[in-house]
Amino acid sequence: MNVPFSLRHAMREGRSGFSRIGWFMTAIALGIAVLVGLYGFQKDAANAASAQARDMLGGDLRFQSNNEFDARVTAVLDSLAGSGARVARGTSLATIVSATGSGVSRLLQVNAVDAEFPAAGTPVGEPADVPGRLAGGGGVAVDPQVMGQLGVARGDEVRIGNSRFEVLGALSGVPVDFALQWVVGPAVFMSAADLEETGILAFGSLAQHRAWIALPVGADAERIRNRVRREFQARGVSVTTAEEEAETLAAGFEGLSRFLSLVGLMALVLGGIGVGSAVSVYLGDKRTPMAVLRCLGAGRGTLFRAYLLQTVLLGGAGALLGVLGGLAIQFILPVFLNGVLPFGLSPRLYPEAIAVGLLLGTWVAVVFSLLPLVRVPGVSPLVALRALNDEEVPVTVGLRVMVAALVLLTLFGIAILQLGSALAAAAITLALVVGMGVLGLVSRGLIRGVRALLPASAPFAVRQGLSGLFRPGNQTTTVVTALGLGAFLMGSLLVVENSLRAGVTLELGPDRPTLVLFDIQPDQREGVSELLGAAGVTAEMVPIVPARLESVRGEPVAEILARVRRGNAWMYRRVYRNTYRTEPGPEERVIEGRWWTEAGEEDPRVAAAIGAGAFRISMETGLARDLGVGIGDRIGWDVQGVSVPSVVTSLREVDWASFQPNFFAIFEPGALEDAPGMAVALVRTSDPASRARVQDALLRDYPNVSFIDVTTVQETLGRIAGQIALVLRSMAGFILGGGTIVLLASLLTTRFRRRRESALLKTLGARRGTIRGALLSEYAALGGLGGLVGVLLGGLGGHLLLTRFFDLPGGIPWMTLAGLWVGLLLLAVVVGWSVSGPVLRSPPISVLRDES
Repeated sequence: MNVPFSLRHAMREGRSGFSRIGWFMTAIALGIAVLVGLYGFQKDAANAASAQARDMLGGDLRFQSNNEFDARVTAVLDSLAGSGARVARGTSLATIVSATGSGVSRLLQVNAVDAEFPAAGTPVGEPADVPGRLAGGGGVAVDPQVMGQLGVARGDEVRIGNSRFEVLGALSGVPVDFALQWVVGPAVFMSAADLEETGILAFGSLAQHRAWIALPVGADAERIRNRVRREFQARGVSVTTAEEEAETLAAGFEGLSRFLSLVGLMALVLGGIGVGSAVSVYLGDKRTPMAVLRCLGAGRGTLFRAYLLQTVLLGGAGALLGVLGGLAIQFILPVFLNGVLPFGLSPRLYPEAIAVGLLLGTWVAVVFSLLPLVRVPGVSPLVALRALNDEEVPVTVGLRVMVAALVLLTLFGIAILQLGSALAAAAITLALVVGMGVLGLVSRGLIRGVRALLPASAPFAVRQGLSGLFRPGNQTTTVVTALGLGAFLMGSLLVVENSLRAGVTLELGPDRPTLVLFDIQPDQREGVSELLGAAGVTAEMVPIVPARLESVRGEPVAEILARVRRGNAWMYRRVYRNTYRTEPGPEERVIEGRWWTEAGEEDPRVAAAIGAGAFRISMETGLARDLGVGIGDRIGWDVQGVSVPSVVTSLREVDWASFQPNFFAIFEPGALEDAPGMAVALVRTSDPASRARVQDALLRDYPNVSFIDVTTVQETLGRIAGQIALVLRSMAGFILGGGTIVLLASLLTTRFRRRRESALLKTLGARRGTIRGALLSEYAALGGLGGLVGVLLGGLGGHLLLTRFFDLPGGIPWMTLAGLWVGLLLLAVVVGWSVSGPVLRSPPISVLRDES
């Protein structure tokens, strides 16, 4: 068979190429591993959410409301049951569950359900008779975690409100409130018939009333939802289908996956730079053999095809390694996120991910290697006769522009593949290009600055090392760009991680509540206050009055709902829990208007409204913007059937992330004192014994009053933040690995010249310590400046990413970034030192003989 020479030459050179640059392809493999692994994770999450949505929702449809279902909703449920649907009902709320034996108490999610629960799915009891016994009443079934938290076993007794129940066993495979479970705790199930006697469901309790509907075969859940949704929303009842639940659950992890996929894109960029540098070194050493082949008649195109084919084969090998690593990530990532995922994952292979990973890795290797590859046809046969190895083969401007365009299109294509948005992909591509451009300019400035400012009085080792930054054939631009880009990416990740941790971390100080009591009824306020005083703790009682919007700027809400879009209707239908007080809260700031206790002239519109009987209110800025109201606008409220007029006198910014009761609307004193409501007490004490005494007294005297130990919530949120941070740090490890490989490839490019220069210096009498000092000076300058610029860009990039794309606080952890810079400086020195080991060990005579 007549095999083309280019293929035969590529195969012959394959062993040499693999030993020289094959392992540099691991830089490509790291990026492909992240992309393939996260794609598989995202698909697994979407498939699991879709497959398990009906069981997690509890049926094909779920009705949910903060209030008990009225006659119209009940009639619809009865109609569905009459048509063959299975309808289950229940009430969920957070309350205290205490073990009478161990004395341990926890705030848990208590679900009072009827005998039809769950409407869909297969509950798993341990022992198997738990679901049947639960329907009979008198006992509770618990999530397996509850047994460990309360220290109870089957047959033990727990107390909920005024009642005591036998623990029937563990129950799983049933719908729960995932949001409540993450913050409060796992679920406890009891019979709906036992709820009233517990006394925990009082006026104003933060309870959720639910109905789960499993439709008969052939029934259309979406059609039913569309028929009743608008009417039910007006009644404060949300309607959710299993398909919507699946989309919601999957979307929550799609955002995380897409963000982490950007890490894969960045790691892939680093890998491309590393491979390009490695191929440049390899082809530079092959110039003489290429020149010999040119002398023997090999054409320019033949040599180009041979080394292009070799790059394709090595790139494919790196991509294959990355695909295998991606599959490992896909199977390991659910372990890292155990306890965060609301559903179980069953990872499986996705052929499209494997195919795209192989093609993408190979393509990136080729595209980033094109610049050294296009130099191959320009190798002159004279190189075989004269020492021209140091002369760089020129490349025309047209070829450079073509290669740059291919690189940009590749980056844009990968970004749009990950983000699904051309605008976002263009922004990410532009950010990478700008970052690399800035680093390139910094490296050129470093070269010129060192050449112009290097003092003649500096030690010889320092002058010799820094002069290497602008020697012919230097790799200063490549090293600074590669190291700086790695620092930029890692710095951005550290900023994001710091913000995520800050967003879920509760700072407990002397002015922050450590125990929050809620569902305190009006006739219990005085008694609870006396109880807290007897326990020796300070507390603040915050009244809460539920209300609905009745009119906005004189227009009835019913008319507004007839013309607003569905997505904006929630603010007009929801139940607001308002309060009244004299001063703004500690986490609030008035930014417009005046508080009612402030001196100053009243706005004429405010004065007119007050004269007509309206009360002053302060609105949260976001809600005021959404409602389209400002200072002087009137808002009517329906407070338990009583119309209460109000006028906006100030707008507030609220820190919703603080663990304080925050409100959209605050009334002036005298407006709501006689309205039915409840209260929340904020207890401030750092003494665990005092908190325990308060909890014991509340369980004894006021069983309906629930409480949250903020320190326990802090531990839960810290665990979740730690798991997410572990994933981010693991992804940062991929970037660090890719950056190290890029740095190594760039420094290897100049090892040949360093070897010859060191031999000459030794011949002229330089000691090994002098040469060592010169090398360290050069590496420290490269690592210090490249790392510094990259870290600063990373801090800025992470800040912009958080504030513009994720709407999160964008504080920059300067001390952490400083530690990253020091680490990168040391990395540059260590890697450079490892590369330069043979330079110091080579005898001058052997080096000079090779060069002659």
